[in-house]
Order: sequence, then C-alpha cells, then structure tokens
Amino acid sequence: MRALMLTFLLSGLFSQVLHSQIQVSGQRDLRFGTLFPGIPEVVLPTDGARAGQYRIRGPGNMEIVMTLTLPAVMVGPGAATMPLSYAANDAIYEPRGGGAPPPVAFDPTVQFINQLPNNGQARVHLGATVTPSFSQTAGDYLAAVVLTVALTGN
Repeated sequence: MRALMLTFLLSGLFSQVLHSQIQVSGQRDLRFGTLFPGIPEVVLPTDGARAGQYRIRGPGNMEIVMTLTLPAVMVGPGAATMPLSYAANDAIYEPRGGGAPPPVAFDPTVQFINQLPNNGQARVHLGATVTPSFSQTAGDYLAAVVLTVALTGN
C-alpha cells in the first residue's frame, strides 16, 4: 500500500474580527500527516500535536459568538480534492487562566456562543476527519479555515 503525504493547513490561520477589542490568532495548523489510500484519518481536537489551534483575546467576562468557515475538501496536486468532515465534538472552546471554567466541546459546523473568562483569554482547538479515496493522488493538500469572533453585547 502506498503512503500519501498530505497536510491540511489552517492556511494563514485566518480570522475575522468583528470588534476592535477582540484579537484572534492562529497558533497551530491542523495536520493529518501521512495517509494511506482508502483509510480515513481522524484528528481529535484534544490532539496536542496535530489539532488546529486559535488564540482569542478580548474583554474579560464578555460573551462572544464564534463561527468557523470550514472547507468540505482539501485541494492538492493537479486540483485533486480530498473530502473533509467534522463531527459534533470536533471543536473545543478552552477558557484560559486561573479560575476559568473547564473546556467545552462544540460542533464546529454551527455558531457557538460562550463567555470569555475574567482575563479575556481563550483557545479554540479544531479536529476533523479526512477520507482519501483508493485512487487518491499523492502530494500535499491544503484548505483554509476561517474563525470569525464577535462580541454579542451581553
């Protein structure tokens, strides 16, 4: 069985900021590593080496709404594509700092509302599943994920 070298990057780890008090930055790309034709690969959001990660900073104790724009495929050599899918628990919202509430799993395909902790710092961890076909073209595959964060006013 031939191995495929594939990588899913949170390309530029892009974010949209809908309020000047919110800062969002990409910390780590989501990476699937070496894949084999016909064998799906799952990266859990709890995987400290392969899950994607964003950092959020904003006003403490403020409610935020997050939306992830998720690609359905990755694009590789010669415009080859490979399907991506997301489970209901493929994202984790992790408030940071002393006294912060525990992390919360959420569905990355729908908007998620939560509150920033006292210090205004949190992380979002993202996992996904890639499903290469039996005839998948070998090479590097990329896709972009956009995280949009805004204050709700609450």
